[in-house]
Amino acid sequence: MNKDKVKILALAVFNSLKNKNEEYSKNIVNNFIKYIDKNSLINLIPEVLKELEKLNLESTDTISVDVLSQNDLDEKELNNITTILEKRLDNKIII
Repeated sequence: MNKDKVKILALAVFNSLKNKNEEYSKNIVNNFIKYIDKNSLINLIPEVLKELEKLNLESTDTISVDVLSQNDLDEKELNNITTILEKRLDNKIII
């Protein structure tokens, strides 16, 4: 049930913030925080933030990836990995 609440809250905030100016966005976020507090949903904030990030990535055709390596990778290697993944997946990649 919480998962459904998280998705509904995140989608409501995400859609409300689309193409809004900074002042209006601040008002939306303040109202969201008041709603969360009033309805004792503060414990859902971390999950809502994850869902918001997911919605944002989807809306920009971006994929977030974690790269695991036995050795430290320098900036050039990370850029090469990003370029290869972007070409193969036809999406923007965030490492």
